[in-house]
Amino acid sequence: MRGHALELAAPGQTVTWSNINTGVAYKLTPNDADAGAGGCRRFRLTATGSFGLSEGRTVACPSADGTWTLSPEIKLGRR
Repeated sequence: MRGHALELAAPGQTVTWSNINTGVAYKLTPNDADAGAGGCRRFRLTATGSFGLSEGRTVACPSADGTWTLSPEIKLGRR
């Protein structure tokens, strides 16, 4: 779902989904249309489940096969 949201969501538009197997709910919000060369996008991702709330802001870039790869500087926090 993350890749689809990164491709189609407008900046500031939040996309939500849940994993029924784990009970984790996700919210992904792209921050801008393009964060650099190659169509990379900055985004915020929050996950809520039995562990509490985790959130992170990072960058993902599309690869040649259409999948998205996260930036190695992933920063997650827990509240």
